[in-house]
Amino acid sequence: MNCSRCGKRYLGVSANGNKYKYRYYVCYTRHRYGTATCAAERLPADQLEQGVFGSLLETLSRTDLIEAAVANTYNELGIDRDQYTQELASVEVELVKTRDAIDRYLTAFENGTMPEATCAPRIATLAEKAEQLTEGRDELGLLLEETPAPPQPDPGLQAALYAHALEAIHGGADGIAKQLMQALVHEVRVTGPRRVKPVFRIPTDGLTELADDEDTPESPTTQSQVRTLTRSVPPAGPVQHGNAPRPAME
Repeated sequence: MNCSRCGKRYLGVSANGNKYKYRYYVCYTRHRYGTATCAAERLPADQLEQGVFGSLLETLSRTDLIEAAVANTYNELGIDRDQYTQELASVEVELVKTRDAIDRYLTAFENGTMPEATCAPRIATLAEKAEQLTEGRDELGLLLEETPAPPQPDPGLQAALYAHALEAIHGGADGIAKQLMQALVHEVRVTGPRRVKPVFRIPTDGLTELADDEDTPESPTTQSQVRTLTRSVPPAGPVQHGNAPRPAME
């Protein structure tokens, strides 16, 4: 998690209050050099982690987000199988028309209804066009072979991940929840005062990173969108955090 002001990473710190110990994430620059150097606020660790966990659960429950993320990422990378498929179909139709035209000229010549002087130049032109269309068809065919189809989410695996995450977050030991965070949270982006946007890593077959472009409502959970990269996924949006005791740490 990096500071949106200075770019340095956040550190996990704690401070003792009158009765309790409070955990925070604080920008390295602020922690090391004070607010005069970087005024980024501290983030209450418990609330931030609860928000990220809630967002993770919501994301894992939404297969449509992952499907949309995969499609968006392929589009961003310029991988458009539909376009190649449409172009290939158009080229094949034109190739059939061209070959049919050549056959008609040859038939007319063979039947003696059209002289060679008229047929030969036109057949040569059509033959050249047919050769170009054939080359284009073959190139598009190779592009389709080399362009992977967008992977589809595995509902069974996604459901299993959701169940595992739910158990780890609400019923497991702290160590299990932290392991889950390390395994599935790709990064946490600080987008504003007490607002963060987690990006999750989803280990689905071929799926990659899902990114979120929309802000989250006032809730620990988020409404994320998805884009693929390395088997990761972001939540349904940024996470907002409420107020918490803020011990002096300057």
